[in-house]
Amino acid sequence: MDIGNLLRHTPAEYHGQIKAGLEAGGMAVPSDWIERARLVDLTSHLEFLTSSRSDCFKQQCAGRVHGFIERFSGGAPE
Repeated sequence: MDIGNLLRHTPAEYHGQIKAGLEAGGMAVPSDWIERARLVDLTSHLEFLTSSRSDCFKQQCAGRVHGFIERFSGGAPE
């Protein structure tokens, strides 16, 4: 979950350095590590929707959730 959070706030050009750091720390990093981290981070977005955060922030989270639905279902959510 922490890696997903880190990726959410880090530009893509630094993802290689994050991977290198994880590997240097002894972690076996699978080829789909970014996708896995983002899927785990999805739970944070769902939790944010039930929080007392601002409606604007919740709309951003809902947009990310919809993006996952589109990516994994092959189409737009109903």
